[in-house]
Amino acid sequence: MKNILFSSISHISIHQVGPSDVDLMLSSEPMKVADETENHHLAQALLKGFNKDAVYQFPPDGDGGIRSIGRFVNGFSGVTGDFHEFSLELAREWIRIKDTDSNSRELIFCHFIDLQSDQGTTTGFGIFLTDSRDKFLQVERSSSNISLRLNEGVNLKKMTDCVLILPGLDGEPAKLFFKQNMYDFESNIFTDRFLKAIPVHNNFYNTSSQLNILKAFVDQELEESAPLDKIEKMKRTAEYFNNHDHFDHKEYGSTLFEDPDHRAAFEKFREQYARENDISIADEFEISPDAVKKNFRRVRSVIKLDRNFHIYVHGNRQEIVRGYDQERGKHFYKLFFDEEN
Repeated sequence: MKNILFSSISHISIHQVGPSDVDLMLSSEPMKVADETENHHLAQALLKGFNKDAVYQFPPDGDGGIRSIGRFVNGFSGVTGDFHEFSLELAREWIRIKDTDSNSRELIFCHFIDLQSDQGTTTGFGIFLTDSRDKFLQVERSSSNISLRLNEGVNLKKMTDCVLILPGLDGEPAKLFFKQNMYDFESNIFTDRFLKAIPVHNNFYNTSSQLNILKAFVDQELEESAPLDKIEKMKRTAEYFNNHDHFDHKEYGSTLFEDPDHRAAFEKFREQYARENDISIADEFEISPDAVKKNFRRVRSVIKLDRNFHIYVHGNRQEIVRGYDQERGKHFYKLFFDEEN
């Protein structure tokens, strides 16, 4: 799935869920969206922002607590009563498994048709959980005046618990896409307990997982190391992933760690990380440029000095020297440069 260009909604049911059974409000029938323009605008608003690269699927042995979402999605015949009845099951299941909600939320279940992307036309299902309300100003116009009204509504940018489910073709499993930052593939209540979604081990997954391990190693195992050493490790990693099409674990370890002891420590951490997070890590795979770009977008080479200064390191670390001033009793950094812009 690439960018969604057009879609409309054929069915939509909405229920109030949480934080307790008392707050459960189940709609008696689906919502009607009769106006065609409003339908398209609502579909586009809900479908905006899904991460097309981190692909998930349902486990092959079913979904556990509720009737299999995957089987419902792949077998849906378009009957409104079946759709609404399944939306009730979803609402009740969310109430059953959630344990941290403190606010009432709405669960929105949609069936999208004419879902057009640059890979063709298909159908899809969406599950959306609204978040806390935001206040906004609504402008009202009459023939002679313009006025403002303070209203309350859902901020679509804050709706992170969302999933788009595309039915599988020719017996293939359904594919799941999320709006959350799923580059770290960490589980949470919505993805892990509610949907029981598992990541597809494609090149994007393998690349992101390897980068996550290195970042965790730098943060945890190199905690006492000088900030420049941490930055250097991330810089070497960026160079390796940007200059190679194929990842080889042994080659990568030799490139990143010149010291055999550091390399052995990284190997031990890598195995422990995989075991504790219950993930499999490939030793060889084709590098995903999208995963590299999106993961390093979140990495900043910043040295924070007390509350006074931040040093952003983008170039050669040989031009930065760290030292200690005995007279002042303070650490310092000495920077070398050719021009001051």
